Amino acid sequence: MFLSKRGFYHPITILILATITLSVAIIFYLNSNVLLKAPEPAPDNNIEPSSSPIIKSENFITPKYVSIYLTTSLEQSNKNPILILSTVAGDGCDTAGNLQISKNYDDVNLGIQIKGYDFKEGGDGFCPAVILESKVEIPLDENWLEKTGDKFIEIALNEQKNLYKIENTKTKIILTGINATNVISNEFGYNSPESPRTIELTL
Repeated sequence: MFLSKRGFYHPITILILATITLSVAIIFYLNSNVLLKAPEPAPDNNIEPSSSPIIKSENFITPKYVSIYLTTSLEQSNKNPILILSTVAGDGCDTAGNLQISKNYDDVNLGIQIKGYDFKEGGDGFCPAVILESKVEIPLDENWLEKTGDKFIEIALNEQKNLYKIENTKTKIILTGINATNVISNEFGYNSPESPRTIELTL
């Protein structure tokens, strides 16, 4: 069957043997590749995302509006008046530095120049529901307040000047706005009044 009458393999036999040999070679090649290929690692579903906020930007900000109000510090049973300048600087994910100023006294005036604050914007994740504040506390010189005559506080912000009169009645410090545009006497918060409020601080 496999040999011809002349003693040679029949052509059909040769074709069958060649097909079987090729099939065995293909199967061996495929099996060897499967064995050599490293299995892919399973995804780790237990990896937790980073809780640290991603810093997007860093700037020095000059605020458009600033609130001004009065408080006291207690030193050796004495209430010392403090002027506070404050602005809203962002939300719970952001960070802000202290409000930077320069100031100078003369016999009648306290001059203040508001420069701005360092700001870093936080990430897009969960943020605490708080108002971020940038502020500066300015102790008022008692000797200056006790001098006779009218006293004024002039505050410059974004090339606009805000003028306040400050009075010392021995029992109260009274801050009255004379000409205020973007530094408004008020308690800290978003809802600043359009015109300054008169603030009285009991000593």
